[in-house]
Amino acid sequence: MPALTRAQRRATCFHEAGHAVVFAFGGVNVFGAAVAPAGALAWRVASDDGRSCSGLWGLCRKAELILPRQLLRWLMSEGGLHPDGKGHEVILASPEGQTLLLGLPEEQRREIRAQIVGLLAGTLNGAAMGSDVIDFNNDDTSVTNTGQAIAIIDPAAFGDVQAFKLRVDKLVQEIHASERMPGVDQIWVPGEQSHQKRLKHLAHGIDIPAALTRQLDAVAQQLGVPTLAQTPA
Repeated sequence: MPALTRAQRRATCFHEAGHAVVFAFGGVNVFGAAVAPAGALAWRVASDDGRSCSGLWGLCRKAELILPRQLLRWLMSEGGLHPDGKGHEVILASPEGQTLLLGLPEEQRREIRAQIVGLLAGTLNGAAMGSDVIDFNNDDTSVTNTGQAIAIIDPAAFGDVQAFKLRVDKLVQEIHASERMPGVDQIWVPGEQSHQKRLKHLAHGIDIPAALTRQLDAVAQQLGVPTLAQTPA
């Protein structure tokens, strides 16, 4: 085999990451991925069944597949991967893809979403995932190594932005008008309470409990810096 160039290695990394996403969408646990180093002339990597794989530049390690044979063939042929970002359209254009996306029960959909977020926030970030996750209810001394996944989505990629905002407004109004339990004055949607608090804090400042003020003053004295009361507004 010819030596693996840096460009080829980068392409292989994307290739194996694509495998991981496709398998995760299909409900298959992904344990990790490995890629040969740049400049390698040959490469061998251990698989999970005790054997080793050679003659390839990358490997996506996954759980045993328990999917229908027809769907398995489609996954193995990378039916869900598309270089121009139209993979979702390609999936829905085939009966196998419709079976994959539309035929899954809600419970399995939640599990798949959790796997994908875990791969992005944990495995991709080098954070804890799978057996590395720390149960802080039973272990409050080990470092949890928690990862974060932040997705920025442009609504314009899905349609008209103004129409989307109008639909959101309509939904919020319906939620506000929902029947309330006794003693509940208002139904909030996510973000409303924090927005109201932010407006209040901008106008009147942030209330700090007396105990916290004393602690901050003590730290300020230790560091030789002005206390809150001595700091100009």
